[in-house]
Amino acid sequence: MLRRQRVSSYCAKREAQRGLDGFGALADREIVWLRRRWDYGNDEDQTLYLMEVESDGRRTRQVELTPDGAGVRSGPDDWPFNPPVVDLFDPELVGMEISQDEFERNWLGARPMEWPDEEQSEEQAEG
Repeated sequence: MLRRQRVSSYCAKREAQRGLDGFGALADREIVWLRRRWDYGNDEDQTLYLMEVESDGRRTRQVELTPDGAGVRSGPDDWPFNPPVVDLFDPELVGMEISQDEFERNWLGARPMEWPDEEQSEEQAEG
């Protein structure tokens, strides 16, 4: 029953999107670059995410930009799993699109993601 309600909810959302400007505008692209805030329901989180997304909605690369301008870059090897994070038919994404140049500039200026065990391993190797 819950699954059926969820599917009905998605169908209703898609039907509502169909009448909006921008519906499907990004769906035919192989790669899209986006700027968005992650929606954790936390209005205090001001982190901005720049994402390189393939046509199936999965990230290929990402840059997290904190309010102070520091950037951390990551890719699929840094994530425990990589489900689709966007629906390229969603008309809201049109306003979030950025250029490849903007993404690349931030990617090159960001530091690589570091996991705590990597930092400890490096310290032990040096010591």
